[in-house]
Amino acid sequence: MNLLITNDDGWDAEGIAHLAQLSSQFGTVTVIAPAAPQSGIGHQLTLGRAMDFVQQKDNWFSLDGTPADCVRFGLHHLNRRFDLVLSGINHGANLGVDVFTSGTVAAAREANFHGISAVAFSQYRSNMNDRDFNWKRSAEWTSRTLEYLLSKTELITDQSAPTLYNVNLPDPASDTTSMPELVDCETDRCPLPTDYQNSQGQVRFSGSYQNRLRSADHDVDVCFGGRISISRL
Repeated sequence: MNLLITNDDGWDAEGIAHLAQLSSQFGTVTVIAPAAPQSGIGHQLTLGRAMDFVQQKDNWFSLDGTPADCVRFGLHHLNRRFDLVLSGINHGANLGVDVFTSGTVAAAREANFHGISAVAFSQYRSNMNDRDFNWKRSAEWTSRTLEYLLSKTELITDQSAPTLYNVNLPDPASDTTSMPELVDCETDRCPLPTDYQNSQGQVRFSGSYQNRLRSADHDVDVCFGGRISISRL
């Protein structure tokens, strides 16, 4: 199996390094990722300028564009056939309505548009300033989740119906390494907080991601509750 790996945090991000390494047990890995962080870029494409395409190391490339650009280029201009596209592991969650603004999810969606099954992986962080995060644990959970998804035979075998999954890993309160429960669930439709601070004619978003609205047993509730959410988009 040939796998194309990308993200929206940049080609040298820690999450994509772990995703590429763990994915090598499932097949041959090629990485094409943005040259610089593209978080929150959504499904934007680069159409009006040239993009630098640089080989960083064996089968590992950076593209001066968006996550969706990386997938489009990889699928159609690298002269390689890919069976599956993986995006992540994102530094932060992509839950609920985040799927519309997330570059991580957009990359997977772009693959799906072109007839390739894809999975977006994101790691929820309750404290984004915590530098001592257990990425080795995230990689183990991602590997076992991918094994589960590959057991769903339609993920790569039914090319007439490519599938798209959005996976979010929880951020446990302790240093546990126990595998969380895998939960197939729907994407939450609750909006993000709409709190803003207004000062001297300027407004700044002040809503709390952790305190966002959520529907029971949907992906936000599942992930915030310590389980791995798996949503088919």
